[in-house]
Amino acid sequence: MNTNKIKKLEYFTDIFKGTCELYNFSPIGLPILDGDTPIEHQIDLAIKDPDVSKTNKLYYEGPAFASGEHRELGALITGYTENYRIAELITLATKILYNADIYETTVIIDTKSKELVEALELVDLVVKEEKLEKDKLDTDLAFEIIAGDYTVARGGGENGTYYFYIDYRAIEDLIEHDYKNTLDVFISPKTNKVLEDTFVISTNLKDAGFKIETDYEMKVTNFANLDADFLIIIDEEGMAKYTVHLKDLKTKDEREIMIDNLIEELFI
Repeated sequence: MNTNKIKKLEYFTDIFKGTCELYNFSPIGLPILDGDTPIEHQIDLAIKDPDVSKTNKLYYEGPAFASGEHRELGALITGYTENYRIAELITLATKILYNADIYETTVIIDTKSKELVEALELVDLVVKEEKLEKDKLDTDLAFEIIAGDYTVARGGGENGTYYFYIDYRAIEDLIEHDYKNTLDVFISPKTNKVLEDTFVISTNLKDAGFKIETDYEMKVTNFANLDADFLIIIDEEGMAKYTVHLKDLKTKDEREIMIDNLIEELFI
């Protein structure tokens, strides 16, 4: 898997986890099984764990199988039969997709509960009632979430245990996330005597949230092709005045900056 694909998966996984946490779901680990093991069997094994059984709103992230080919992410609830709680689970699935900029989704649902359908429609979800092929767990409910021509999520359940899972492979092409490895700042010390100050400045900028690369080896002499927003040059003359040379690599503007003002200048 190339870097862009990895970063896109990480991007979606972060959205998935963050949205689940907002819905007050807790993480669990699924057993690593072969690729022929049904998802409901994994769920069944996971919720039998004594520690897991104490929590009834759970989410997991893949790969779910030893081969690593499947990238499934899902959530489940146990011990709930209230339709609004089940609706919350289905809404969570659509919200994860929405937060990944997959806006146009339709919930295809197979249920006898009109109250559940009405609850989903209350929050403006597009819902269609159809007969679906049900898995072992899906006596009461089965549903699919469609985005364009893709079935991007499936779920269902019965008797207080309900779940959904998203197949990442089905949505990968729908996610628009261009990974760029652009640095915020490239730091270039000029002599060994300023390396100590360089290390402190570099660390402080990282602590402030900037993406930094520091040329401690002092190998880079041509800055024309740097993939960075700013260049900081640190030399002995500047350190004597407690200043650094700051260059905006986009506008080509450059000036001397007091070190105490450096973070503020970079945020402007």
